[in-house]
Amino acid sequence: MVQSSMTPTKTIFKLAAGLVEFNVTFLTPIKPEDFVQQSIPFSYLYVDGFTSTDSQPHSIQIYCDILAEWAAADLDAVVTWNTSSEQRMIYHRINRGSPEVDRNWNCSNLTYQAGNADSTMRAQFIDSGVLDNSLNQSSKTVKDPNSDMDWLVFSFAVDLGTLSSTSRPDPVLWAIGIVEDSLVTYPLPPSSRVAYYWTKYLNDASVISNFLENFPSALNRSLEFDSEIMTAANKISSNYTEILSLVTRQIFASMEITVARNNDNSLDTSKTRIFMKDMGSTK
Repeated sequence: MVQSSMTPTKTIFKLAAGLVEFNVTFLTPIKPEDFVQQSIPFSYLYVDGFTSTDSQPHSIQIYCDILAEWAAADLDAVVTWNTSSEQRMIYHRINRGSPEVDRNWNCSNLTYQAGNADSTMRAQFIDSGVLDNSLNQSSKTVKDPNSDMDWLVFSFAVDLGTLSSTSRPDPVLWAIGIVEDSLVTYPLPPSSRVAYYWTKYLNDASVISNFLENFPSALNRSLEFDSEIMTAANKISSNYTEILSLVTRQIFASMEITVARNNDNSLDTSKTRIFMKDMGSTK
């Protein structure tokens, strides 16, 4: 790692791979005035800013995966999965009971693989720079009970072509999120409560597609939001700016904006409630 920085909405790493440097940015959109957008439990990961430190051309391929542990903390839990293609995106969906994890990519020159061990897929990418587009449709435990090393993963790889003085690869964009059907069981009727964004979207594919399409505006909003927060914080102290850069995303991530789901499955926005997760501060 060359360097790192943090803002209220972003964590940015400048990395080096051989003689190529690039930025990896984790962006969590924050838009408190828009309950639909704020309630979507997704974040962006994008890679850009490719530069050659020796001014020579370099061929670039990028690999990324997630563990099935995203869907189940119990390592002996069985998860199922499928991979879907919708318009300009391909995404992995990993399930264990009610929780669902979506992992998706919006990019050309893409290869993918699902349901194999991390050691297998990572070694394949290192050897060839691509994945084999196999899905291995089945169900498995999060971790191989017969191995101390093998974890179930879901992967993407992209060939960005050649970086040169006249050609720079386009940025690469991912999104990751957890989709749940029911968030809270409320003590008063109607007891079932779901995330507010379901008042706009019909299925998870439409959520993912819209989230990816909104990336340019989300990035611009994050720059404005960061500037506003950090300018105000700097008037107090630089230490306060650093604190807000650390905790802002955690504060908003702890909140669930919900609406009531009636017995006929209709959603009632007149009964909007926001719940905050217990982050371990109570006894």
